[in-house]
Amino acid sequence: MTFGNSPSNHALLNFMKLNLKTKNILIFAAVTGFITICASFYFTDYRAFVILPLGEKPKVIRPTTGYEKGTTINLYKKTPPGFPGTVILENQPLTHSTIVKAPDGKKVATVAYNSKTNWQAAANMYAQSLVSKDWEIKSQTIDERKNTAVLEAVQYQKTLVITFSQINRQNSPEYTLITFQYEF
Repeated sequence: MTFGNSPSNHALLNFMKLNLKTKNILIFAAVTGFITICASFYFTDYRAFVILPLGEKPKVIRPTTGYEKGTTINLYKKTPPGFPGTVILENQPLTHSTIVKAPDGKKVATVAYNSKTNWQAAANMYAQSLVSKDWEIKSQTIDERKNTAVLEAVQYQKTLVITFSQINRQNSPEYTLITFQYEF
């Protein structure tokens, strides 16, 4: 059998010359690595690893009052990196999208949008959706006098708080302001 003198043929010949135990270890390591990578994508919210689209750089603010010295606020047009994008159910433009990073490294992402869905229906829709996506609902508060609801959910030791507020403005249609706060 002739293999020629190309570098890839030499690699194949060298692999064939290895003893059986070494071959088995290499094959086992390759298969284990592949399974580990696949499992990490399956059990992790892959959207948390999304890199900002080309050209989208956040506007960075360094507040001088109201925050601990060294805090930065990054303003985004779309969902900020690290935010679990699978929790947003409606395809509406965001009215607010930030990450506040404290000097100790703690980060809180805040995202908000306006919905045409009634605040109670939206709160119920999100509670059901979060449970189906393996979030644990820690608390659910409803205040019918103020037309508001608050959901607190936890997944992988990360906390998500969603508020639902009915907004009634004179001379404009009623809508629900839905706000997400995610600590990571």
